[in-house]
Amino acid sequence: MKGLNDMRVLIVGLGQIGASLGMDLVRGRIVGEVMGFDADRTVAGKAAGLGAVDTVADSLDGVIGTADLVVVAVPVREIKKLVPVVGPHIRSDAAILDVGSTKAEILETVSQLRRPVNYIGGHPLAGSEGCGPDAAGKGKFAGTTFVLIPLPGTEPRWIELIEELVTSLEARPLTMASEQHDQLIAVTSSLPYLLAIALAQLASTYAREHAELWDLVGGSFRSATRVATSSPDMTLDMFLTNRTNIVRAASEMINELSRLSRFIDEGDEASLRALIEKAKSEMEVIQNG
Repeated sequence: MKGLNDMRVLIVGLGQIGASLGMDLVRGRIVGEVMGFDADRTVAGKAAGLGAVDTVADSLDGVIGTADLVVVAVPVREIKKLVPVVGPHIRSDAAILDVGSTKAEILETVSQLRRPVNYIGGHPLAGSEGCGPDAAGKGKFAGTTFVLIPLPGTEPRWIELIEELVTSLEARPLTMASEQHDQLIAVTSSLPYLLAIALAQLASTYAREHAELWDLVGGSFRSATRVATSSPDMTLDMFLTNRTNIVRAASEMINELSRLSRFIDEGDEASLRALIEKAKSEMEVIQNG
């Protein structure tokens, strides 16, 4: 098997994450060659202009079989559609890595392929509310967690190589089960999106009668609603491919809000202070790394 430095990598989807990955791979010469493909020719052209690929492929048909590693960097539901297209044509000694934000449904689709493939589900926690190659950047993965979920039967050498690739991006590889990932990501990623959308909707409702509301928007509101400006398609994919976990997390969040509301209504300063101080202490530890 080739080493990382000699590999030909094909990135399918040249948006924010795909183009960012390509920029690091190309500029750092981490792999031998980076090919890119995007169904949107304009997106592919922008990514090429950023130096995110060595070459742009006109179609997938002619390049899948030439790649040592195929990175699928499209929205989650598109990944589920692409897996049956890529899987049958990839070489038996090659591998597929996806970078979708939810994992269980993708890996279930992979498990239904009629041939074994070296497949690793990935989730780099490096994205922002930006969209497309315009939101890409060199070094986007540095200092972040990159979740890896190998499909059973994937060759151990491939797992080692993908971990090496992640480390070369200065990210931290973290291996876990898909079910655990989706349960936890519902709280740390999906729920903030849900809350941002709900807060934006509530503010818009208030603004219908009080136009001056928008003059009172400060940093806390902007921070809390930042991700509401994300791509609707990406947000929908995240919500609809992890429904059970997100609904459970939302229900638990409603309980927390109800508890806080009750303490405020009752003027229970001691209970409020305890919750506020606990949250402050725990978030300071996380944010200070």
